[in-house]
Amino acid sequence: MLYDIYFHDDFDGRASAAVMLDFLRSRGDDVGHYTPVDFSIQNEWVKERFFQTHRLFSGKRNPVIVLDFLYHPKAVFWFDHHSTAFRKEDWKKKFRQSKFQKWKPNYFSCCHLVMDALKKEGGYSPSVRIEELARWLDVIDAARYDSAKQTIEKKESALQLEIYTEDPRVAKRDIWFINALIEQSLRSITNDSMIKKCIQKYQQEVRAGLAYYKRNSKIYGVIGVITLPKNKFKLLRYAPFYLWPNLLYAVRITRKNGSFILSFGVNPWHHQEKNIHIGNFLKKHFPGAGGHKNVGGGTFNSKKEAECAALEIVKKFNA
Repeated sequence: MLYDIYFHDDFDGRASAAVMLDFLRSRGDDVGHYTPVDFSIQNEWVKERFFQTHRLFSGKRNPVIVLDFLYHPKAVFWFDHHSTAFRKEDWKKKFRQSKFQKWKPNYFSCCHLVMDALKKEGGYSPSVRIEELARWLDVIDAARYDSAKQTIEKKESALQLEIYTEDPRVAKRDIWFINALIEQSLRSITNDSMIKKCIQKYQQEVRAGLAYYKRNSKIYGVIGVITLPKNKFKLLRYAPFYLWPNLLYAVRITRKNGSFILSFGVNPWHHQEKNIHIGNFLKKHFPGAGGHKNVGGGTFNSKKEAECAALEIVKKFNA
């Protein structure tokens, strides 16, 4: 039987798709379409007939699998670990945990959730490669790195693959990449010529990016805020904490597909207790925003709206 997999457009989403594909093939099934999705489509996603009417791909529609993304009642498999996984209250009220419908915000990564659920409920036996993949996604998706330095230098193979999944060309090679995560070691995958080029480009851009952060970041007490020019620098998500280790929070604004994306996160290496759930805070104050306890984001129509939201965050979290 063929399924269509919709997965969050990041490394955790693709890793989750790899685990699911490995499980499906172990029982004689396969995937018809691999479709990365992000929160820019959430207004369409909440429609009951989204999977029949969308134009993300053409051809026959198969039973739906959704991984690391918003809940939809038409999905026959759904796994997610985001605390803000429901965009319609009636869907949330009707949702019940089941064999292949699991919402577990306590998991560091969706990849690990999918692996554990399929082991328990589907008799899945993951390979050593899949188990290693899940361990690394727990590090990457929950920001459980050893240090800001580790995130900047990215010497480990898994972190180098994270670089690759941030490249806009990755979606065109999703079938290859997701299969490679099943069939090859992480180190072997990094020998791919395009991935090597991504890594080399990243290393070159790190120097320029750090210099830009130094010049253009605005520091408001315990929060650093920066607006990055479109496609000019790597995001360097943890650069503020690398450059200013005493910051508690960082806000970053970027542009993607005509929208402005605000990302807001905690300094994971600062030992001060954080009592505010960022995902819930963003959901409450900004329509369509959300995320986890220590990191979240939202999409805005203009740069001005995103920067006003950033100032609102500064006022709240510097109080």
